[in-house]
Amino acid sequence: MIVQFEPMMTENYAKAVYEQIVSNWIGFGPRIDEFEEALAKYVNVHNAVAVSSGTAALMIAMVALGIGEGTKVVLPDYSFIAAANVLRFLKADFILVDINKDTLCLDVEGMKEACSKYDVEAVVFINHNGYVGEDLLEVVRYCKQFGIKLIEDSACAFGQWYNGKHAGTFGDIGCLSFSTPKVLTTGQGGMVITNDENLALECRKMVDQGSVTWRKDGYHEGVGLNFKFNDVLAALGMAQFETLDKIFAMRRDNYSRFIENGLDLHYYPADINNGPWMNILMDVPAKMLMGRLSEHDIQSKMYYRPTHRSIGMGGRSWMPKSWLPYYCPEADRVYERTLYLPSSFNLKTEDIDYICRTVEDTLKEVV
Repeated sequence: MIVQFEPMMTENYAKAVYEQIVSNWIGFGPRIDEFEEALAKYVNVHNAVAVSSGTAALMIAMVALGIGEGTKVVLPDYSFIAAANVLRFLKADFILVDINKDTLCLDVEGMKEACSKYDVEAVVFINHNGYVGEDLLEVVRYCKQFGIKLIEDSACAFGQWYNGKHAGTFGDIGCLSFSTPKVLTTGQGGMVITNDENLALECRKMVDQGSVTWRKDGYHEGVGLNFKFNDVLAALGMAQFETLDKIFAMRRDNYSRFIENGLDLHYYPADINNGPWMNILMDVPAKMLMGRLSEHDIQSKMYYRPTHRSIGMGGRSWMPKSWLPYYCPEADRVYERTLYLPSSFNLKTEDIDYICRTVEDTLKEVV
């Protein structure tokens, strides 16, 4: 079976983890500081705060920005459910806006309309498939003009730059994920990144029971939980900085091989330097094709069910009175007509060729 994604682990990564374990620093310790500093330097940001997951990063970032009950927030309808779940947990009022069919990210004009109509206080921009570009810059300009807070969910955009800036550093605060399918993975984990010192301090308090000094003075001046990272995972993350260039090169080469084979993958702007996060096939009968590929031992997946169609979000089972959904036809269409093909960084050339032949042969049968 050619799986849809698997991480690429090496002996050097295992050695780094082993050495960290035998050092007896396995919890909240100095290795985390090194990891935060290395990542902050890599993405060129003043502050990086390591946390237990990408979802935890979103939660901490939103609380630090003052998002809570009744806060009106714009969110793209087509995305992983994490941001919507955090907003539900915080009892915020989120307005779902459709996506741009080319970028698969938040539709800028729809965002502007929603912001003006509902007196929006914050926007979540999700860098879907690693996208950063002109749409994001327009969102930044609009939010600055009207004093709207901007959170970047850059979970799948590590390593992506535009106009000299890294994804997650365009808005007030950004969130990265280190879950298994990510370029830099620690199995679970995340990072909050920001140039705002006060926001960073609030995030650090949230991570460790509401205080950055309680281990010394015993006082908890704020409210927080346990969102801590640990030194073992930090060691695993640190080891991967040595191979990032290789991983990005492999990802670019894989994408190019799919294109050379004639597959019409999701367009990826050439000025975004490190290739797409996933190899996304557009405008196909996704469910049928997924089944046919499985018969040929090729695993693929349909992402993401639009938030307004998710059980617990839509009218079938639960809808808060304050939920203000837009009609989102592109989100619906993209879900039904999009398939995520195998995207492991170390895919073999012959596997890519086999995937492409199988896709083309299958589509010929149904056209």
